[in-house]
Amino acid sequence: MTTPGAPGKPRPAPEASFAALAAMKDASARRAFIRKRRELLTPEVVEVLADLVIHRLRVDIREALGLAEGAVAIAEEIGDNVSQGRGLRAKANVLYLMGRNQEALTLHESAGALFEQAKAWEEVGRTLSASLQPMLLLGEHDRALEAAGRAREIFTRLGDPRRLARLEINAANILLRQDRFAEALDGYRRAYEQLLPRG
Repeated sequence: MTTPGAPGKPRPAPEASFAALAAMKDASARRAFIRKRRELLTPEVVEVLADLVIHRLRVDIREALGLAEGAVAIAEEIGDNVSQGRGLRAKANVLYLMGRNQEALTLHESAGALFEQAKAWEEVGRTLSASLQPMLLLGEHDRALEAAGRAREIFTRLGDPRRLARLEINAANILLRQDRFAEALDGYRRAYEQLLPRG
């Protein structure tokens, strides 16, 4: 398991600790492990673990879940809203791929509320965007389109064309499920136009 990040950037915690967290199944053992390793109790470690979850999701779902649980446990110890939101969103993303959509959506909602309290608007937008697939699979199409609209406003305000393009694709998928083919096609075209200049 490798830690993503820029070359030469110091890792905030040893990879061995990440591997141990990924393998743990017991929540109390995980908490005890974390409390003995104070170097793990930083927002940077939570961010690295959340990034690792993304990299491991389609490789080893159980490992990804262990990493996400580790991120949640560390974030709870730290206690800041952004870290807790990142941990919860990471776990929600794993649960979604495991087909546990209602649980995933509940965690996305909790993460979004924490990010809103912290006024971390990019994270709010990312969480809304990530929640669209669970909503879609739960048949909550109107709610998903409302979340997409809110995320669109955030990414537009932040000037983030790549996230906006991904969002347009996800929103178009929802419209497609509703047989709103012309609107879906417009969404795919908008995404294509935003992505084309970026290769």
